[in-house]
Amino acid sequence: MGKSNLVMIPGTFSASAEKFFKNYVEFFSPDYNCIPITLPFHNIKRGDSANPNLNALAEFGLNDYVAYITATISELQLTEIPLVIGFSMGGFLTLKLASLGLVKATVLISSAAPAGINAVTYRSLRSFRSTLTTPFFWKKAICPPNWEEAQYAALSRLSSEEQYLFFDEFVWESGRAIAQLGFPQFDRTHATYISEQLVQCPMLVVGGRFDNITPIQIQDKIARRFKAPFLNVPHGHLICHEVGWEKTARQIKTFLDGVK
Repeated sequence: MGKSNLVMIPGTFSASAEKFFKNYVEFFSPDYNCIPITLPFHNIKRGDSANPNLNALAEFGLNDYVAYITATISELQLTEIPLVIGFSMGGFLTLKLASLGLVKATVLISSAAPAGINAVTYRSLRSFRSTLTTPFFWKKAICPPNWEEAQYAALSRLSSEEQYLFFDEFVWESGRAIAQLGFPQFDRTHATYISEQLVQCPMLVVGGRFDNITPIQIQDKIARRFKAPFLNVPHGHLICHEVGWEKTARQIKTFLDGVK
């Protein structure tokens, strides 16, 4: 019997999925066929404000990301539906795939929340301050967070060298997608509305108790709503990269091994 397929979906402002999930690809590859999927137009670096693809990125909403991921998986002609790990916004996208019956099992790490779970906290607002203060940000492509925001939101628990490497890798993001996640009440497409009854696959929710972007209480609410086991770990937002990531990866593997 061949290896089970394991798709990996990164979050906002993430460039290459292969780079972002480097630790996990190396860890899971002996037992899984790892498939990191980079989101469309997520190759536009901070200083490239004249890039012509920014207009196209600005048009992408969450449903467009889901359609892209679905098409990418379909093109691979896999023999069975995959297991999926989603990080941050990728966690929400994974949840959306699960509601469509396209996932065998899913792991949500530091996940963005679906509608019905209030994701707006002081810490999340501070993490996205420059985005939220950009006029009509929901109609634009958004420049990556500045150093102060990035440190507060995600980087502070990395080594100094890793902080600079991560900061340099951030890319432009769709303001529309960010607005849909943060303020679903204003989204006419209802992109973040997911019925619990539609998610029938096994699910594990992983949250870091020092996470400022997607705080631990939000992860707990996601787990409770979808009746999923909840792994509360001593990390910040970047659970896949901080010191001790291997322990959490082993716990995730134990869960996936039970359903593959």
